[in-house]
Amino acid sequence: MRVMIVAAVAAALFSAPLGAVAGISPANPGPVTRNPAVMGSWVSLPCRAGNGDVSRELYVTNNTSAAIPSGTVIYWKVDATAGKQTLAAALAPGATDSLLGPPGPGGVCTASFPK
Repeated sequence: MRVMIVAAVAAALFSAPLGAVAGISPANPGPVTRNPAVMGSWVSLPCRAGNGDVSRELYVTNNTSAAIPSGTVIYWKVDATAGKQTLAAALAPGATDSLLGPPGPGGVCTASFPK
């Protein structure tokens, strides 16, 4: 009896389209997630890392011709550590802001934000 039930459930699951099992249909496409790393483009910013035992400052410069608005999330990576920080104030063209990074010696970092 148990084998027949398992076989019937398996047959029902594998004979139906996957979307039907998950409740997804053309009328109900399911949740849409927008990932800026996949959709849209990124703007790279020059970045330089300072020194620090507890943390180090990451100096990011706006090399674009327009201000980067406050509230923009800047994603950064230095060494093997990555993080992000939201701008508290607009960053004018040519201006440099410091972000808080992991401890370590100075060096090169990368920074960008989704366009």
